[in-house]
Amino acid sequence: MIRNWSIKPGDPPLFVANDPHGFRVAVEARVRKNGQSAPKLSVTCSLKSFDLVLIAPASFLELNFEKIEFRIDTAAKMDVDVLLTDIKFVGPLSFVETLRDLIPLDGFSDPPYLDISAKGVDAGFDVALPAIAIGVFNLSNLSLGAGFTVPFIGQPLAVRFNFCTREQPFNLSVCMFGGGGFFGVTLDPSGIQILEAAFEFGASVSVNLGVASGGVHVMAGIYFRMEKSACSLAGYFRMGGCVSVLGIVSVSIEIYLELRYEFESGKCAGRATITIEIEVFMFSTSVSLSCERKFAGSNGDPGFRDLMGPRPDLPLAQELAQIDDSTEYAWREYAEAFA
Repeated sequence: MIRNWSIKPGDPPLFVANDPHGFRVAVEARVRKNGQSAPKLSVTCSLKSFDLVLIAPASFLELNFEKIEFRIDTAAKMDVDVLLTDIKFVGPLSFVETLRDLIPLDGFSDPPYLDISAKGVDAGFDVALPAIAIGVFNLSNLSLGAGFTVPFIGQPLAVRFNFCTREQPFNLSVCMFGGGGFFGVTLDPSGIQILEAAFEFGASVSVNLGVASGGVHVMAGIYFRMEKSACSLAGYFRMGGCVSVLGIVSVSIEIYLELRYEFESGKCAGRATITIEIEVFMFSTSVSLSCERKFAGSNGDPGFRDLMGPRPDLPLAQELAQIDDSTEYAWREYAEAFA
């Protein structure tokens, strides 16, 4: 018999068992009496009629499962069957609740990709959505994705959801102005594993004169990432352009500037990259130059003793024992200047 489970007593349940007898494990072994053929083994493990609330009490997703079933047979590969009756976006994700009808709930029963390894099972699917165009307004490159990972040992089941991806963000354009972005989250019973989101905006102009064509774009945006207890927030600016002559010679250049704040270290990191690509006929080459600088925050700044003391690397008692009338150090020079 299985029961509801919560992380702390008194908290709303994270695992809700709608059927106390929904867990089943069946093992069947068949051996011929004459022993002339190898034995056949079949194992089936299933969990039926349960809900997974990630993460109670501050919930993001509520998954209603009809069943999760694994079947292993010596004569066939592992079969995974996951049936969802509903997906609800709650709490901070309630803004995507209207997208729920676009997600095929049977996508996991025959997923487009299924990876089974010694570590566990990973399955999921992606759905491309049609573009929306109304006059000068155009919203394109839309997609929804979902997946789950079931480790065999150690880790709990993890569920992920994304609206577009970092590699393929959605595109929003109004005349010459445009932007894009994406959102993704991975959850398990212990909390948020990865949450990242980005949005950018700017302008893009292109021109085609027949023998030559080109374009230029200027974009600025923000990017947020939280991985367990580590967080970072970045603002970036990118500018680029390209030109092509008769489709024979093309040149492109892009400048990327980023300023990122790391919450766990209290530091700011700046990064600048310039990329130049040249293509002639079937040959192409590109060169990238980048530099990065970090600026210490409040928890990384040197203290008064580090700046003015004679030997801040020593324990305080040893440092004081070395100071006499002939010792020279920054604080003594400063004090004697006003004596």
